[in-house]
Amino acid sequence: MNNQKDEEAATERVCKCCGGSLSTLRTTPGEIATNVLCAVLLIAISIPIFLLSEQWIKKQGQRFVDRMTIWREPIDSWNL
Repeated sequence: MNNQKDEEAATERVCKCCGGSLSTLRTTPGEIATNVLCAVLLIAISIPIFLLSEQWIKKQGQRFVDRMTIWREPIDSWNL
């Protein structure tokens, strides 16, 4: 009975198509914590950058429109 379990475990670690060995690495709690910390830092940095870039784009768009618009003084008197 023990040999049968060993054979099943051995077949699970070998690819059925090519016969190559398959190794499964388990994620450690330290790696999970590191991934979560990096994700939080990435989000914490990305949000302010997004907000600042959005304001900059709006400002640059307004400057572009201001340059395109020709300001003309209103005519006070049509009898020139």
